[in-house]
Amino acid sequence: MALHAMGKLAERQVEEAQRRWAVLAKECAAARRKLNLLRQYGDSYRAQLEDGGRQGVVASQAASVAAFIRRVADVVAREEAQVRQLEGACEREWADLVVARRNKRMIEILVERQMLREAEEALRRSQSEIDDLIARAGIFTRESRA
Repeated sequence: MALHAMGKLAERQVEEAQRRWAVLAKECAAARRKLNLLRQYGDSYRAQLEDGGRQGVVASQAASVAAFIRRVADVVAREEAQVRQLEGACEREWADLVVARRNKRMIEILVERQMLREAEEALRRSQSEIDDLIARAGIFTRESRA
């Protein structure tokens, strides 16, 4: 029975690890989308700055746009760090999930082996009882002939 309790515990651990990984995977995907939008935003402003340079934009406006682009680049750098952290956490949670699944499978194998041993033992007992009955029947048959 202890193995069955361990099996249920292992199942809960797998479910919990899977839930944690799914939450982190969603957070990571959202952070990547946000990062991509920020990059596109920065690229758009860089393109505007280049177009403005070709069209003769005032230097103060160009400096203002360039300063804004630097701020966007700073935000992008922070978001990249955040994405890297989330990806690392996601990888660790995935590894935990794999370990939990492996442990669950090992316990399932142990339970199967225990059930097989119990079935084999029950079969041996049944065979022994049958052999005893056959032996007694043989004795009764010999005694009744004599």
